[in-house]
Amino acid sequence: MLRKKKFSLNKRSEHIVSCDFRKIPDYIYNNAGIKREEIIQFPLVRMEGQNKLLINENDPDWETLSMYLSALDALPDQILMDLFELYDKECKGVTLQTVRGCSDTETARNIIYIVLPEILWCHGNVTIKGKIFPE
Repeated sequence: MLRKKKFSLNKRSEHIVSCDFRKIPDYIYNNAGIKREEIIQFPLVRMEGQNKLLINENDPDWETLSMYLSALDALPDQILMDLFELYDKECKGVTLQTVRGCSDTETARNIIYIVLPEILWCHGNVTIKGKIFPE
């Protein structure tokens, strides 16, 4: 008899966890009122009650995203705020649709700018408007 694997989250850092969104049990989607077909395409979502970010291991870039988010999550809040203020001047107008830059360095800077508000949210800062989840 085959046993069903228990669903679990993989901890990447204090506020960053990951899993394959396709393997999340149906009851979780149903209880959250979320359509499974839509959410399994997202690269990450917020875990509101826990102030964590959940990365989709089915996304082709999930390992890179996990690396960026975990590294940023380990930084002290003041450094995160300083980085955000610096990048907010340099990256004005960057959105999820325009995150790819002319070089790998510019793209990396833009990705950090986009995810910094989410990391700050995980750390309890709700004053910075998110670039991914703007509420």
